[in-house]
Amino acid sequence: MPNIVRYSGRQVDLQGLAKSVEDFSRSNGFETRTNYDPRTPPTWFQIQSLKTGTGRTIAGARRCLDTVISGNSDDFEVSIRTSDWGKNITAALITGALTLGIGVLWAGVSAATYKMFEEKLSSYINDEVLRLSNNGEAVPSPTTLTPKS
Repeated sequence: MPNIVRYSGRQVDLQGLAKSVEDFSRSNGFETRTNYDPRTPPTWFQIQSLKTGTGRTIAGARRCLDTVISGNSDDFEVSIRTSDWGKNITAALITGALTLGIGVLWAGVSAATYKMFEEKLSSYINDEVLRLSNNGEAVPSPTTLTPKS
């Protein structure tokens, strides 16, 4: 389930926020790839943070954490979600059976690690939004949106 937060009234440089998310992910050992709206000014950024490696691939534990920033500097949403989970569960179960459960354990540890990083990233983004706000005034807390089922 994605973590979606809406910010308004902050005048945040969205490109600067996207760059901060990319730098934060890299400093935490993730490979990153950023896609963005080609219009000027861009209205969305997608930062993909990837943990790769042979062991993760074999265990089916490769994950991609997608952070999407969309809107304008005064009214935008940040969505964080883990992808590739569905594809990798089957690989983890097969590997787990072949490795007497070690693959399943590795995949479980990987999922827990991603969840912890997702929470750390969410907190970091909240701090960056405050830091990057141009108006320097106290602003209300962000609104967390509950995804529709």
